[in-house]
Amino acid sequence: MATKNLGRVTGKSAYEVWLAQGNTGSEQDFLDSLKGEGADLSNYYNKQEVDNLIDNVEVDLTGYAKEEDIPTKVSELTNDSSFATETFVTNKIAEAELSGGDVDLSGYATKDDLLNKVDKETGKSLVADTEILRLSTVDNYDDTEIKQDITDINQALSNKAEKTEIPTVPTKVSELTNDSGFITGYTETDPTVPAWAKSTTKPSYTKSEVGLENVDNVKQYSASNPPPYPVTSVNGNIGAVTVTVPTATSDLTNDSGYITNAEIEKLTLGINPADGLVYLYKDGTIIGSGIEMGATGESIGYVDVATNTIVINTSLGEGTYVVQYETEEGDPIYIGELEIDNTVRYTVTNTLTKCSTNNLAEQVIGGESYTAIISPDTGHRVDSITVIMGTNDITATAVEGNTISIDSVDGAIEITAIAVEQAVTDNYTITNNLTNCKNNNNTAQLESGSPYTATISTTSAYALSSLKVLMAGVDVSSSVVAKTATGANISIASVTGNVTITASAVENLIAKSINSDKTIFNEVGYQSGMSQSSSAGTTNAQSGYSVTGFMPVAINKTIRVKNIDTTTSNSRNNIVFFDSSFARVAATTIVGFFGDSATDEGNGVYSRKLVNSINTEISTNASKIAYMRFSNPKIDSTSVIVVDETII
Repeated sequence: MATKNLGRVTGKSAYEVWLAQGNTGSEQDFLDSLKGEGADLSNYYNKQEVDNLIDNVEVDLTGYAKEEDIPTKVSELTNDSSFATETFVTNKIAEAELSGGDVDLSGYATKDDLLNKVDKETGKSLVADTEILRLSTVDNYDDTEIKQDITDINQALSNKAEKTEIPTVPTKVSELTNDSGFITGYTETDPTVPAWAKSTTKPSYTKSEVGLENVDNVKQYSASNPPPYPVTSVNGNIGAVTVTVPTATSDLTNDSGYITNAEIEKLTLGINPADGLVYLYKDGTIIGSGIEMGATGESIGYVDVATNTIVINTSLGEGTYVVQYETEEGDPIYIGELEIDNTVRYTVTNTLTKCSTNNLAEQVIGGESYTAIISPDTGHRVDSITVIMGTNDITATAVEGNTISIDSVDGAIEITAIAVEQAVTDNYTITNNLTNCKNNNNTAQLESGSPYTATISTTSAYALSSLKVLMAGVDVSSSVVAKTATGANISIASVTGNVTITASAVENLIAKSINSDKTIFNEVGYQSGMSQSSSAGTTNAQSGYSVTGFMPVAINKTIRVKNIDTTTSNSRNNIVFFDSSFARVAATTIVGFFGDSATDEGNGVYSRKLVNSINTEISTNASKIAYMRFSNPKIDSTSVIVVDETII
């Protein structure tokens, strides 16, 4: 068997294909990216083993043609299909002879004809000069308007009917077909209809003929058509008559003896000593019958003669009672109404000195609640409030601060409040100068000696970078500010001057980190459950780790972090640096970067400048560094990464 050694087969290796896909790193990095942690590769060839195997491949090419043996010209092929060559065609044309019958050339010009033709000469014409002169005076006719008129006429006639298409329009009913059966003429033939009714000319009749001989013709009169004779009398009066219609009871004669309002006002109630009954008195005279105080003679009340009042000494149900007097004739005389309300009400009495209440109620229904706020007059403060309900002092349970609150009233309420003049005290202002952060305490003014607390916070897109608290112009930040993972707390035990809080926050690069297409990475700037290969710069699933997107950075810039793990030492806890095309150019572990050479700024903040001396790879590619990406066990919503900015 013939064999041929092909040598090394050319083409891209798997490593080169990996690089072409945008990955960066050494061949070992490529191999590392193909395996997970602890993968067994004992049954796989390495690159050198694959190259050796390819170098020793032998292939049997018996029966295959060499490249130089394959014909590339037509002349090298056998013309077994008898294609005509150029030489063959040329010879055949030379050998060809015209043959056949006569050709009819009538109508064609002969050579002599062509010799006798008129040659064209510049500036000359076959038209007579007189004709040329005449034509020069003729203008070209413009038929634009005529064409437009024709177009308009055609358009106007397009919707018109031809004369032959127009039907004859009838002008008489007789020209129409009576397909609806209209009556054209009628003669009554009903035998029950009398002849005079059938006649086209009706006769005239007298009143007697129609049974109206006893009926006079009555003429209708109106204001514009008065009767011809006058009215002689109205109710026995002759001449002009004026009728007066009463419009008030005073216009009538009181022949029935009705009592007027004026007379009622002069009535009084009293007991007749002779029979002990209650009577109405008018000018000291009894009117009508007496009234017993009880249905069976028992006393339900009495009339106080001294004050002319009726005193009821029995319990009446709730409602409205009508009080009236009945005359001897049995006619009731309305006196008034008596409202009976059995609801228990307790009085409220306020004794206030230099203060006021917001509840002005004078009564409270039993069982209901009662609240009031005592406010001191200007320049005063409430010194004391006392509340008595019934006979009990309930101040301890009913008063809190300047507020009175009683859940259920069961007795008369007496409130005594005293306000005293207040000594003049200093009030201090609270001023906030905040940038990209907020204060949860909106208090704008405090009295001298008052405490003050506040929390300064930011969103995850920002990190607090500075905070200063001045009181009476003195910086008290070190004693009143406590830093937190996401901001800071302020606590002033006693305000002794105007307070100014100045705070600012900077962008957190994590929240702004991007994908290679410049969109925000994972919408929040980091992703949990992922780690980053330091050698390849690629990401892989890894529980317990998180990665950021690409963040801008450059050599000699200071990287400052907060709330990330700077102590776990392994290759997955790393920072990988990339060029402007997002290709990996260098890497370092986070422990190596933020180790002994970093600055511990407190509150979980570490910083270090990115310099050439960190490692050889960074030094070699320092000018290419444009982005960085973190892989860390502790990156979350509280983590912060900034470049050339301070954070606290």
